[in-house]
Formats: sequence, C-alpha cells, structure tokens
Amino acid sequence: MLPVGDTRAELVLIAKGYAKAHSRQAAMAELITEVQHLPQIIELQNRVERELTRLLTGWLADKRHARGMSAADLMALLLSVLGGWLFFLTKQDSKAAPRGFTKENMLNKWADFWAAVLDGPPRR
Repeated sequence: MLPVGDTRAELVLIAKGYAKAHSRQAAMAELITEVQHLPQIIELQNRVERELTRLLTGWLADKRHARGMSAADLMALLLSVLGGWLFFLTKQDSKAAPRGFTKENMLNKWADFWAAVLDGPPRR
C-alpha cells in the first residue's frame, strides 16, 4: 500500500497495521507461547521479519531526512520511528495515562512528529 505520497498518511497506515497485528497476537498469546520454539515457526518469523524490515527500511530510505543513510543507520532510524508506537501498543491500557489520553491522541501526535522529522531537511 505504500507509498501514498504523504508521509503522515503512510505513518498512520503503518501504525494501524501494527495495531491490528498486536490485537490479533494478543488474542492468540497462549497459542503463540506454545509454538514459538518450533523450528518452522522460528523460520517463518525470521522470514517475515526480514521482509518487513526490507520493506520498511526501503520506504524510509525514500524520505528526505533518511536519504543517503547506510543500512545500519536506516535500521536505527526505523526502530526509533516505530519504537514509540510499539511501546504504546503494549501499554495502551495502562492506568498511568492522564485523563483524555486516547489511542487517537497518541496516533496523531506520533504521526505528526515523525512526518515532520522524515520530511525535514536531508541529514548531513
């Protein structure tokens, strides 16, 4: 589905995809725990992670801020971009959140911030 020509919209699509996957995995947590050590599952997970990383770093490499970055730097940037959203997904039901803090609030602030960074000046 990427690119769509709008970094913020692309970030929202990525975030919603991760949220959907997180929700599906939560529903199957016991099964995943039971099978995660099977060689076939390990190989499948490794293949999916490699392909997803390739696709996402490729998408990221086209952003103005990331142009010319090495593969290692792209990976570090990718983990930085996605890290806040993925952490939020694991803590979204936390009782520590202030009143009025919602998934939509988090998604909007996260997407606004990273779109501004990624569309900003090229790195030097």
